Amino acid sequence: MNHKKHLSIIFLAIFINITGFAIILPLSPALLEFYLPNQAASNNILGQLIASVKITIASLGKENAAFTTAVFFGCFLASLYAFLQFIFTPICGRISDRYGRRPVLLITITGTTLSYALWAIAGSFNFFILSRILAGIMAANLSVITAAIADVTSKENRTKGMALAGIAFGLGFMFGPAMGGLLTQINLLTLLPQLQPLGINPFSSCALVAMTLSAINLLWIFIKFEETLPPEKRLQPQKSFRFLASFRSQTASIFRTNFSYFIFLLSFSGLEFTLAFIAAERFSYSPTQIGYLFLYIGFILIFTRGYIMRKLFNKIEERLIALIGTLSGIIAFSTIAFAFIQPLFILGASFLAFAIALTVTSLSSLVSLYSTESTQGRDLGLFNSAGALARAFGPLLAALPYIYLGAQNAYISVSSLLLIPLLIIFFLPKPDKTPTTPPKPTIESIEESETPTI
Repeated sequence: MNHKKHLSIIFLAIFINITGFAIILPLSPALLEFYLPNQAASNNILGQLIASVKITIASLGKENAAFTTAVFFGCFLASLYAFLQFIFTPICGRISDRYGRRPVLLITITGTTLSYALWAIAGSFNFFILSRILAGIMAANLSVITAAIADVTSKENRTKGMALAGIAFGLGFMFGPAMGGLLTQINLLTLLPQLQPLGINPFSSCALVAMTLSAINLLWIFIKFEETLPPEKRLQPQKSFRFLASFRSQTASIFRTNFSYFIFLLSFSGLEFTLAFIAAERFSYSPTQIGYLFLYIGFILIFTRGYIMRKLFNKIEERLIALIGTLSGIIAFSTIAFAFIQPLFILGASFLAFAIALTVTSLSSLVSLYSTESTQGRDLGLFNSAGALARAFGPLLAALPYIYLGAQNAYISVSSLLLIPLLIIFFLPKPDKTPTTPPKPTIESIEESETPTI
């Protein structure tokens, strides 16, 4: 199979995967508004925790303690999802380096489909959390997908391949939230109230559509996707599996790139997640309107990755593009912090999308270029794992200043962290894009080639 056909198959797989994932994004305020009051009324540990958090927030003098409680638990769920992704992403990438990309993708997409099925019958908050735990574990396949792109692209075209993946991500990010916002208007309990004992809830229609998309993706991968990592380029098996070895980077360049990505997303993830809550709090956005907001952000992502980045990569190296993206993030957060009118809010959201598109794509390209053919899965897994760890702590990092200081001060204080990746990226080395065909490596030869940075 030629490389262009491989990329087209991967493109559609990413699009379907992200569309299903993104359906839930505009629903966070409404989801928690549905689950939290019912759960707080129960006498179990989770119910008592919810009631305690609400009382604590009310004691701080917050006018809408219920809404701020929803923000806190929304950030908690986002952190839990990302933490699981952090744990399993490098492991998933490492396994794919040994056994190939295809079997790992089939297993994880099957798990994702099951997670949406659980959400569809999640009549209680406990069951909904269980579905998010399974989804977070299976989201580790992102490193495998990006590694497959690296498998079928040359070094000089690696960034263009990653940009193509970014376009698929942007399309999914555009259509998924829009679908989620529209599907909230279809409440299966209104049509079939007798289904409530089965766990059917007001968001089951969203979950069922996401499950259907994931099942289609599974069938698409099973029929169309051919293995991109031939046996001769795979890592040789170890005598024993070492868990922590999955989190070791091969070179200092990869470590510094991953660390800058970690700090970037640590700032971004929490403030990005609270965007839906700010839209609901300041402008009374409904889930449908929040869906349209993400639709607009997705459009900016696609335009940036599909047009602007293709122009930039012909003239500017990846490091400079990452610097431009990080600066755009600082502008985005500063704008949203003072956005009490909708035009200014939309402008801030535009810079937010622009920053994500430039920074994430260019940094992932740098990691791939610093890596070798046989360690793409592991190294890109480390990259995505760094992002997942940031997303695990970022929402909680944003939740505390959001609760104590308010949205405006939270955005200003957390965004100052972006100065750190700005400095790190500036001193990153220029990657070698000379086409090479390295010899078949082993785990031992890779680990001995350079002292790993942990």
